[in-house]
Amino acid sequence: MQRIMLCGLLSLAVAPFALADGEAVELGKRHVDPLNGYSLRPPAGTERTRRPSPSLLVSWSRRDARTGAIAWTLSVQKGIEKNKEINLKPYSEALVKKLRREENFTVDSTEIAPVAGKAAILLSGRFRGSGRLWQRQVWILAQPGRFLIISITGPAGMKEQLEKICDAVLGTLRLIDPADALEARKKNIESGRKFLASLTDKKLAAAVEARPKWYLLRLKSDIVGFMKVVEAVTRRKKAKGVEIRKWVVLKFPKDKVRLMGQVLFTTADRSLELWTKRLQVGLDDKVARLSEREKGIKQNELIVCTVSKGDQERMKKKKVLESIYLPLAMADLLGRLVDLTSPGAYSFASYTSKVNEFDMQTFRVVGKDRISYAGKRIDAVRVTQQMSADTEPVTLWLDEKGGLLRMETEEGLVMEPTSRQGVLRRFPNAERSMRVLDNLLRSR
Repeated sequence: MQRIMLCGLLSLAVAPFALADGEAVELGKRHVDPLNGYSLRPPAGTERTRRPSPSLLVSWSRRDARTGAIAWTLSVQKGIEKNKEINLKPYSEALVKKLRREENFTVDSTEIAPVAGKAAILLSGRFRGSGRLWQRQVWILAQPGRFLIISITGPAGMKEQLEKICDAVLGTLRLIDPADALEARKKNIESGRKFLASLTDKKLAAAVEARPKWYLLRLKSDIVGFMKVVEAVTRRKKAKGVEIRKWVVLKFPKDKVRLMGQVLFTTADRSLELWTKRLQVGLDDKVARLSEREKGIKQNELIVCTVSKGDQERMKKKKVLESIYLPLAMADLLGRLVDLTSPGAYSFASYTSKVNEFDMQTFRVVGKDRISYAGKRIDAVRVTQQMSADTEPVTLWLDEKGGLLRMETEEGLVMEPTSRQGVLRRFPNAERSMRVLDNLLRSR
């Protein structure tokens, strides 16, 4: 149940996107947004961004390899019209005028054509006052009165490349009815709410394993890192709860070591939650090229989170969806807290500091399975944990008590239990790396 941390570190090693003349567009893994009724494959090697917005759903940006500045951006937006009976020809004519008037966007070409089996308006042009900035917009009438808008923006000199990228992405677009997803979400949220309401100090404490747990991390056939986890029943700010400490070290070939540590605490009634996270690239902090720190507290219905990166520090505040809010430490213990004897799904609101918003996290008990473990075929329970509605779930195989036997991510990262000796055999500097993380977690 450590997917956020592991995939966050893994993403730092993704190769940048490149498209030479005549080269086919390389696409990334499928992005799924069931509640907004679509899925697609964005360009590979781009950075995904989400921010609170009534219309912008998601965007992906490509950075210039030399300067680090954003070179172009692909975005997905939604547009809602009160009129359900839309005639696209007059609508497109009015849209061209509106874009010119409100966004200083001059349309050079307009076409009405099918996209993903739906009628759509395809237009392209330039922003006035910035003749070098070009954009293509595709307005897809996904449902009566509801548009899905896909646009790509970049330098006019890249027009042909940007059109090629946009066409490749549109070729992967699938439209789905969000009504089914909404109904399933309501059911899963209710299951999650009942589960959280049933938790007691005794149940939460019983899920804690006192002995340290060690795991090896493998990417395809290569051992690339390890994790150590220590759990305890303790008190913070005079409140009784559970604390989880995690140390993660990743080392990719020809790359600096990546360190991440977390200290997570929560009470059973979720009235108090505390967390500290540290990320560093490079074992020696004097030469580390990336250092991030996050410190948060949730008391009753308010989250206050401070995020530091380099010399910059930002404080964020957010009201909590109390009845379905899932603390970070509790998310790590779900496999030992939910009923594994029968299939079921539980959805929760989990806080994401990057956008200061809540993601809908879903934990699903799939059912019994058999896997190879320690050279034997053994019985296991297969579950999935989806950290947000628009990401691929991680698959976990648990024993009957909820202990982790194996974890696999969409990116190909595998985590399996080992011993301290098993880690030290492959990573002789493991203890030193964890001491560095301890110092980072204690520092302000």
